[in-house]
Amino acid sequence: ALLIGGEGFRQLAGLLLHRLSPPKMLPRMKPGCLGEGGVLVAVPTLLCSREQALSMARHLSVLRLANPEKKLSYLLLADFKDGPAAEEPGDSAITEEALAAVSALNEVWGGGFYYLHRAREWNEGEKRFMGRERKRGALEALNRALLTGEFPDPLAAQNIDPAELAGRFPSVITLDADTMMPPGAALKLAGALRHPLNRKIAVLQPRMEQSAASIHTRIARVFGGQGGFDPYLAAFADVYQNICGEGSFAGKGAYDVSRFYYGAQGKIRPNSVLSHDLLEGALTGSATVGDVAFFDSEPASLSGWARRLHRWTRGDWQLLPWLLPKVKGPQGWFKNPLSLLNRFKIMDNLRRSLVPAAGVALLVFGAAYGLPAAFLAGLILPHIREILLPSRQAARTALYHFILLPYEGARLLDAALRTLWRMLVSRRRLLEWTTSAQAERMRGDGIAAFWPNALAAGAMLAATWAHPLRFAAALSVAALWLCAPLAAKRLNAPEEAER
Repeated sequence: ALLIGGEGFRQLAGLLLHRLSPPKMLPRMKPGCLGEGGVLVAVPTLLCSREQALSMARHLSVLRLANPEKKLSYLLLADFKDGPAAEEPGDSAITEEALAAVSALNEVWGGGFYYLHRAREWNEGEKRFMGRERKRGALEALNRALLTGEFPDPLAAQNIDPAELAGRFPSVITLDADTMMPPGAALKLAGALRHPLNRKIAVLQPRMEQSAASIHTRIARVFGGQGGFDPYLAAFADVYQNICGEGSFAGKGAYDVSRFYYGAQGKIRPNSVLSHDLLEGALTGSATVGDVAFFDSEPASLSGWARRLHRWTRGDWQLLPWLLPKVKGPQGWFKNPLSLLNRFKIMDNLRRSLVPAAGVALLVFGAAYGLPAAFLAGLILPHIREILLPSRQAARTALYHFILLPYEGARLLDAALRTLWRMLVSRRRLLEWTTSAQAERMRGDGIAAFWPNALAAGAMLAATWAHPLRFAAALSVAALWLCAPLAAKRLNAPEEAER
């Protein structure tokens, strides 16, 4: 009940504070006053095929077309997919294709494109060869090269000596493989990052919006961005910035290389953090830039969405030790440097991951013991935002969310328990990662995947069998939960079919 009540309060508080708190814009330098040093746009990614290497080269070209300023350079920072050996068949074909594609970009644009591809290293915890520390390790190695000229990880391919990067780029903009950066956004972020009044800020997080090009199925429309599950908590990010003067880093944004690298250096144990963005932003100082937007794609299937949510939740629970007064780093225990606000953000993420399972439990409990208040709380409180801001889109989102509540609750509960087991017992697979493209290919939307819905519906009907009025209410809820396979089919259908 506390979890559900807390979710209702969070949504209500978010709506009120978002409207009552005046927006605070960070001061920024004009594009012509950025001073010495360029801005490096880095795209860390896994390259699994030659086709993907070409696709990423095209992505760099699109980014350059949108932001062609001379201050900007572009880097493809690549890793191979995990494997049982340091070198796999096909690796050389991937690197050759990437080198040729980046070389072609340099010929067309007259330079400004770079390519660094890390080799696999043995990871004892994962029992496989992989890029050290995944994305966090890649950016850490890049930052060290930008500061000192030394790239600490072995490279399988490169079109530039990392030593040549030293001192050239005091600012980096990091993007995911599917993130689009609109015209002018790069220099706006760099201008804010280099303003003298923002010296204590290491990371700038722009507003994240859904890319229209990614809306191919209904799920991208229903669950994406402000109208859906809002994975980046845009409303609360603005509230944190406007009221507390601090934002939350979501992995795509700009950072000052020196402040970012030295702010997090020596604080995070190897192989212990999967979702490093929030933690690194908290350690180094982050802010939200509400008037600059990046655009991200959304999963095209329910299984892809669920796997992404599972991965995010595992990453959230790996930050559990950072709620303690002392944390263990590479050199031993030290006093937790995180502020109370940042610890609250971590704790709130953990709470939110338990809300769907708690909602199912509250509905079953309220029906079984004849507690209308508990039953109605489970129905209404998780959807306060949709109720207070009614629209067709909000109603559709709330309905699909409720139908999939047991499915979502079981997924998130599995992620939490799985992470606790790995952290406390096995100490293995803490860096388990599936790319969005791989998740889309691993379809798992069959009827068997929705066993949590059948279990929850059966429990509710069994608990109310002897009470006709309760049974009638339980039957309506159970009927909706049993429609989950049909809901999944509709969500996975092409968006054009609805128009």
